[in-house]
Amino acid sequence: MKYKIISKKELITTTWQGGTTTELYIFPENSKYQEKNFGFRISTAQVLLKESIFTSLPNINRELMILDGSIEIFHEHQYSKIMNKFGTDSFKGEWKTSAKGICTDFNIMSNENYNCKIEVLSSNSKQKTTLKNLNEFLILYIYKGEAKVKILNESIKLENGAVFILKIKDSFEIYFTKKSQIIVSKINSK
Repeated sequence: MKYKIISKKELITTTWQGGTTTELYIFPENSKYQEKNFGFRISTAQVLLKESIFTSLPNINRELMILDGSIEIFHEHQYSKIMNKFGTDSFKGEWKTSAKGICTDFNIMSNENYNCKIEVLSSNSKQKTTLKNLNEFLILYIYKGEAKVKILNESIKLENGAVFILKIKDSFEIYFTKKSQIIVSKINSK
């Protein structure tokens, strides 16, 4: 597989005690979050409670980005911080973590075999950006808007809510057809 596209309608949303969560991608693809047998998992969540407690996930590293809203996150005996739109935090899954605030977040969970980083690409309409993928996995989540990716002599339209998984190290172009926000996940084996 050089790349894969998952459309918004293919994504599965489930309910948890504080809101909803949507799994965007899990690797290996036959792994299950409930069994904790994944290398990494990317998801979004709507947090609808004013106060929430994070699930304990021993031996899992977490990367969190706020997409909408804001929270104050508390890592017991570590630190706390206020996170606003596109603010990020990296923490251990076994930390006792809680938060105050209502938000939509973007989350990467990974075991000790992976390094993960989250960035955001924002653009006004009719702009072009060239990216060079140096990562084992480069995953684009079209959070708002839409874009077109040109790679390997192919032009691929990515609509709002789509996930694009790139597994080859190559340069490609992103054409923004309207005002868009794309969440970029860079994932590498250690």
